[in-house]
Amino acid sequence: MKKAYLLAFLLISTFFFACKDENISTDLNPNLNAARNNTLAEDIIQDVFRILHQAGYDTALHQQGEKEIFAATVFYDTLQDSTFIRVFYPNWNVVCPDSLKRKGQITLNMDGSFDESGSSGKIRFISFAVQNILLEGSLSFENPGKLNDSTPAFKLATSGIKFFLSDSLNTFTWESRQDISWVSGSATSQDFGDDIFHFTANSKGYSEDDQYFTSTSISPLVKSSTCRWIHGGSCQFSTSGLEVKQGEIVFRDADSCQSHFDMYFDGTHYYDSFEKIYGMY
Repeated sequence: MKKAYLLAFLLISTFFFACKDENISTDLNPNLNAARNNTLAEDIIQDVFRILHQAGYDTALHQQGEKEIFAATVFYDTLQDSTFIRVFYPNWNVVCPDSLKRKGQITLNMDGSFDESGSSGKIRFISFAVQNILLEGSLSFENPGKLNDSTPAFKLATSGIKFFLSDSLNTFTWESRQDISWVSGSATSQDFGDDIFHFTANSKGYSEDDQYFTSTSISPLVKSSTCRWIHGGSCQFSTSGLEVKQGEIVFRDADSCQSHFDMYFDGTHYYDSFEKIYGMY
């Protein structure tokens, strides 16, 4: 009889714990937060490049030495073989044409002109913030020349930028190497309304949850003058220190210019919006 009771107890216990294991769900919030941090960094840095790119090709700015671009006062100076671009927002938030608030300064010092093959320089941030997201660090810039199909190309790299989120308490760090192709608009270099850029990036960092992550482009990320957000492309996203180690971030098609982007982890689809990660609502 005792054996029968013991057997029954073991069967019930096994059934209980088996059911309990099946109901345990994986917390994917750290994965999603890291993906959001990486997406925010990619979008801000690509916008920085677009502002400097326009300054680098605007002949009216080069002739006058000063012009307003994207709600910023931009100064362009040359000295011997050097080029200096200064992007000045006030020390208080200014609402820009894309409805994002910016303040502070961006500077680019180069050993040649922006469009000169082989030229390079350093991009620095001075109290620069987007939607009260403050950037600390610098980027290296290079114009390696045209690709084999005559597409103008550029390179960006950083050994580390720190992003202070809008509450100034949460931060994340981000490193990246990006190859940029000017796939549309280079034939009309003074018409910045038809520019389209493809970014192929390898990035890594530590999220605001202190989770290490890496990101590699599967298809090039798309930025253009017709949409304020990344609006095309995808990347493989890895979080080696978490239970779920692989995921994917997909940006909505260029034709729609939607704020939403998609994230896939553990076979489940999630989505978020640029307005949310920028703190616009």
